[in-house]
Amino acid sequence: MISQKKLEANRRNARRSTGPRSDEGKARSRLNAVSHGLAAQLSAVIGAEEIARIADLLAPQDAPEPHKAAAWRLAQGEVLLDRCRLARATIASGAAGPQTADAAVLADVAARLQAIDRYERRARREIAAARAMLAEATAGAAGRDGER
Repeated sequence: MISQKKLEANRRNARRSTGPRSDEGKARSRLNAVSHGLAAQLSAVIGAEEIARIADLLAPQDAPEPHKAAAWRLAQGEVLLDRCRLARATIASGAAGPQTADAAVLADVAARLQAIDRYERRARREIAAARAMLAEATAGAAGRDGER
């Protein structure tokens, strides 16, 4: 429990806090709740346009809704997998050099690569699940066509 004096001070300070005022500050604070790096929800960051482009290639606008959902999920997995590959290449290129002989540097590189492996496995699971969704949606559509 905090004292009454501290509570009043907190309230006075809160009244003066108005948040960011510049457009740049507002844009930056808008992303405060977004996870960073590979953990980010792809639709919340730059990858959204790429995901939409790939999803549209896989399932055009006139495709049935299950196909579009599977295409979107597949596109998310593919974009995450591409981001993992890029992150791995960036780490590898930064690790090449004379300082690589340092045990602390090698341990850091190994830990970062291990973290990327976790995201890569997630991307591959997402892709496999999307392919299963697409196969199910296609089989369901074929079954409905055969009933006619």
